[in-house]
Amino acid sequence: LACNYDDTASQEDGSCEYLTTCAGCVDPLACNFDETATQDDGSCTFDCYGCNDVNACNYNSEATIFDGTCSYPNLVLIIPENVTVECNDIYEGNPAVTGGCTDPVITYIDYEFPGTCPNTSTIFRVYTASDDLGNFATEIQQIDIVDTTAPTLNIPEDYSVDCEYDIVLDEATATDNCSSSVTIEVVDTEVVGDIEGSYTIIRTFTAIDECDNTAVEIQTISVHEDGNSICGESGCTDSAACNYDDTSTLDDGSCEYL
Repeated sequence: LACNYDDTASQEDGSCEYLTTCAGCVDPLACNFDETATQDDGSCTFDCYGCNDVNACNYNSEATIFDGTCSYPNLVLIIPENVTVECNDIYEGNPAVTGGCTDPVITYIDYEFPGTCPNTSTIFRVYTASDDLGNFATEIQQIDIVDTTAPTLNIPEDYSVDCEYDIVLDEATATDNCSSSVTIEVVDTEVVGDIEGSYTIIRTFTAIDECDNTAVEIQTISVHEDGNSICGESGCTDSAACNYDDTSTLDDGSCEYL
């Protein structure tokens, strides 16, 4: 049982040494290897092995021997491509991320700059993916908000009359996908007909939104007078007369005065 047992000795000389002097860890790969030990006492430990790279996810500050087990965050942030979006559309990008020492979280901040007309802009969306250990990756997406949609223009229907006094010039209305204000312009053009006294009114309506998108619609009013007929109500058309008739369009000489 002695550490220095000599199998050639025939007489005990009192020089035997026991475990307290020669026992220890005899495994050279162990953290506590004792090169002087000749008897293994089962005390070998291997807890000094591990990842000793501070940039690794599994860094072990107590590791003194690198064992090749280091793993790294390798964060890769995948963001949507740059995109152009109509001003009334709702856009939601779908970023993704791989890697991380822990499950990474994706956040973003928008930096918006006004465009050339109302309701348009350029947005720089800064995405950041980060894990619980402070590792992060950042990417930037450009989002252009545009207004290329013309207003919706509603005009009066075409119609025909036999007398020009029956013409009613109704107004048009317009709505827009983004602009709160739409301007409507009207240009009336008369085209002489084949029959004397007849003609056509061509009304060109133009709706313009705040980004100069336009919509054009045309109304046609046909007047079928033959040049000889008398149209409209006859009566006194002089507002100063006692018998003034505001429904009359033709004066028949019947006006009476004080």
